[in-house]
Amino acid sequence: DEANEKAPTDITFKISGITRYTKLAVDESITFKVIVTFASSATNLPSESKQLTLKLNFAQDSGNAPEPEPEVNTMTKYLIKNKLQDSVLDGDNGLVAINNSGEITTDSNPREYRYIGPNPDNYVQFNNELWRVIGIFNGKLKLLRNECIGSYSWDNKPSGVGSSTSKYGSNNWSDSSLQELLNNGPYYNRTSGLCPYGSDGATIECDFSNNGLTEESKKLISLTTWNLGGMSASTDGLIQSIYTEERGSNVYEGNPIEWNGNIALMYPSDYGFATSGGITTKRSECLNTSVLNWKNYSDCYNNNWLYDSLNGQSTLTHTNIGDYYVVYINYDKYGPGTIVIDGVYGVTGMVVRPSLYLKDNVEYVSGIGTQEDPYIIK
Repeated sequence: DEANEKAPTDITFKISGITRYTKLAVDESITFKVIVTFASSATNLPSESKQLTLKLNFAQDSGNAPEPEPEVNTMTKYLIKNKLQDSVLDGDNGLVAINNSGEITTDSNPREYRYIGPNPDNYVQFNNELWRVIGIFNGKLKLLRNECIGSYSWDNKPSGVGSSTSKYGSNNWSDSSLQELLNNGPYYNRTSGLCPYGSDGATIECDFSNNGLTEESKKLISLTTWNLGGMSASTDGLIQSIYTEERGSNVYEGNPIEWNGNIALMYPSDYGFATSGGITTKRSECLNTSVLNWKNYSDCYNNNWLYDSLNGQSTLTHTNIGDYYVVYINYDKYGPGTIVIDGVYGVTGMVVRPSLYLKDNVEYVSGIGTQEDPYIIK
């Protein structure tokens, strides 16, 4: 912990396989791992090095030594150990490791882990309601609320800039109406109040006194650096390209490239990588087909648990073609299953599903991940 707190903080250490009071018999040995991680959210290589010094203290067993401490069965360890699959059949479900190209891998050090398929067993009881696991990123679970909290404007505050036709609304997430609702407003504070709806600063009565965040749930949320890279007008629409743009620095003028916060939205790439494809169009073909054209490839969106056939869904990503446009996951207007670019007021049929990261020490308690028997955590 002391080493991790020192600069550069993008480099962190973990120990796995050994705990205090582990007992060794004569001629017995134990192997443990020192895991060094470089944060994927970092935008530059550190200019300084980082050193970890481990001191292992041994003592002769006098017969009074405490029993070894059981290694904490964190939720991430549990899933990787018990639920990770080497492959998933076309149209099937599962948790898989993803390589740097976005493809399923058996590499022991993948880029990330993701749930794919039309309905994987990734349900978690969180905040006294059902959420779902998008995947594991840098050792932390990323969750998405199973049901939406309503339809709200991405942003409709007076901006002084706005689009060419209005001074209201911008696609700067760090200062958006929706960001404030989720992180400082009625949803975060579990109260009732006014929520952004429509253009020109319009609001609607909203009541989150029963389904906002509880104080107990907030303790499990990890304050996270979210990437705010913009999708360019020249994008080829491939999921891996969008993933790269989300983590890039190409933003609309004045917008930040990162935001530190608790609650946000899923990325368009989260949606794209969640497909398992099908018999007609395999997953690899879906990944190599522009998601702007997925309306012609039903296997890509129908075999994707993040697709909602009844509602468009808000995402965190904006486009750098102007100050007014953000990315939505579509359901009908421009063809099902595609991602579309629309204005920040797009509340009609565009729902909000909060997303967050859990702290890496959140523990697995019970459950098998189905809707009827979700994972229980603490």
